[in-house]
Amino acid sequence: MNQLYKIITKFGLYVILGVTVTVLAIAGITYDPEDSSSVDMLLDLAYVLVYGAVATAVLLPLIGAVKNPKSLVRPGIVVVTLLGIFGACYKAASSEVLELYQRLDNPPTPDMVQLSGGLIQTTLILIVLAVAGVVLGEISKVVR
Repeated sequence: MNQLYKIITKFGLYVILGVTVTVLAIAGITYDPEDSSSVDMLLDLAYVLVYGAVATAVLLPLIGAVKNPKSLVRPGIVVVTLLGIFGACYKAASSEVLELYQRLDNPPTPDMVQLSGGLIQTTLILIVLAVAGVVLGEISKVVR
């Protein structure tokens, strides 16, 4: 199972890299500032890569958990923690639609504003936690 996992992972990464380079090359060659089709193609590629990354992040631990179900405890704790952070940020975010945006043809709803605020706050908290983790990790290496 471990060898199959390595082969699938390595092959999948090469396929993703090849498709990405090909699409970027085609978009670069065919770029026309007045035509948005190349930008649309890059956005579609970004969607595919994000969905593929999410699917891989979810499915690969599940495949590995077939032999050892206890290995799902740590990822489960991480998912619950992330949902808790997002929930707290969502509740703390304002749902006020500014007057500037109310004048638009299709103004955002208060729920969309609150969701956007919650996602931005969650992102900022995770960035701070990542930087703090790197700094603390380096400090602990120096102390040892």
